[in-house]
Amino acid sequence: MDRSFRIARAQRVGLVTELTRSGVSDSEDHSYRMGASAAGSTVTRNDSTQTSEVPHAWKVLVFDDQGRDVIAPLLHVNDLRQCGVTLHLSLVAPRQQVPEVPAVYVIAPTQENLARICEDCGGKLYDSFWINFTSPIAPDALQAFAERIAHTGNASAVASVRDLHCNFVSLDDDLFSLNMPL
Repeated sequence: MDRSFRIARAQRVGLVTELTRSGVSDSEDHSYRMGASAAGSTVTRNDSTQTSEVPHAWKVLVFDDQGRDVIAPLLHVNDLRQCGVTLHLSLVAPRQQVPEVPAVYVIAPTQENLARICEDCGGKLYDSFWINFTSPIAPDALQAFAERIAHTGNASAVASVRDLHCNFVSLDDDLFSLNMPL
C-alpha cells in the first residue's frame, strides 16, 4: 500500500470540503468526501453507519488571482458544480446582487480584498458570506476587518472566516509552486 503524501490530492480534498461545507447550516454535519457512483462523481456525507448524498445549497464562488491559481489546477467546472457552485466570479469584476444565495470567497487577505468584501457585505450582494483566506491573516488586520464589517450593518451575514493555508499551486501529486515572482 502506497502511504506517500499526495499534495495535490490533499489540497483538492481540503478545497472540496470547504466548498461543500460552505452554505450548509451549522446544525448539520460538516464532514464530507468526494466519491464516485454509477452516475458519476457525487458529494457524499461521511457517517459512521451510512453514506448518503449531501443536500447542499447552491452558491457563488468569488476568488482573487491567488484563489483562482490555487483552484484552477485542482477543480474543474463539473467539480465545482458537484460542490454546489453554480457561478464563479472574480472579486475585482463587476458583480450583480444575488441576495438569496450564499457566497464562498477564496482570497488572499490583502487590504484591497478586505475592502471589497466589506463593500459586498454592505451592499448585501449575497445571503451569507463564507470567507476563506488562502494564507493566514494577521490578528490586527482581522480585528480591523471585523470592525469594518460591523459598520456595514450586515455583520450577521458573515457565516465563517477561515485561514485555508493553501497559498501554493499544486501542479501534480508530487509537484507544487509557491507562485512567487522572480
